[in-house]
Amino acid sequence: MTASDRDRLERLLHRLKRHDDTHCNRAFCGVTRVAHRLYYPKYNFQTALKKGGATAARASRETTVRTRRKAGMSHGRCVDREIARATKAYNRFVRSIATTKRSCATLPCFRRFARDGQGTISDTARRLIAHLDGLELVPIDAQVRVVDRANRVRTCVDLVCARKRRVDSLVLVEVKCGFEGYVSLASGRMQFELRDVPDSPRNQHHLQLALTRELYARTYQDQPEAIVVWITDTTAHHERVEPWAVRHAPDVLRRIRRSRSGASG
Repeated sequence: MTASDRDRLERLLHRLKRHDDTHCNRAFCGVTRVAHRLYYPKYNFQTALKKGGATAARASRETTVRTRRKAGMSHGRCVDREIARATKAYNRFVRSIATTKRSCATLPCFRRFARDGQGTISDTARRLIAHLDGLELVPIDAQVRVVDRANRVRTCVDLVCARKRRVDSLVLVEVKCGFEGYVSLASGRMQFELRDVPDSPRNQHHLQLALTRELYARTYQDQPEAIVVWITDTTAHHERVEPWAVRHAPDVLRRIRRSRSGASG
């Protein structure tokens, strides 16, 4: 890591500051929750399975929407905590490198750091780390809070990653656990300007990621790449945020603002 790389990395880590305004926490709502209420409130898992036919046979074993959602979200939160813990420790480690004269060709290996220094990590978290390593992405911060003060909404970026050989090139990562066999199964269409978009978990996740990216841009005046990574019991795969979701994100935020102010539309 050259001196200029260290300087860029230090500026980057300094920029990823928390927005811990308690008034903001009370007054602002979660953008994902509001998007769910406005754009896909009628998603029905059982209907999606019926429409999916044979494809749905690979869906997870839970038989009810409530059980499936509770188990999936609980597991996802555990993975988020594990990755966040490892990432924050890694962040401190990288800062120590950035502020000293130690040199290395690239950022230290996060995969090895997480394995050796963070105790027990679940297989799902290991699968995510391995997938990011294959993409040459290194997590440098986790659960980064982003806000849109004009529209009074907030959310957190699951992971902010840097490219191994380009520390100033960022990628936002949305992590989703589960959804095996039914991530693309739709039970209808979304609403309003997204009425032509199938209402599937996949498209919901792309919309969430696009909104997160838009809030990140408004918080940090930067528009990095963004991907969503799905982790199942056996596989990991990713997709770049869909262009339709990026295109509609500002419109969605405007509608959210109108809905919160009581305007019709």
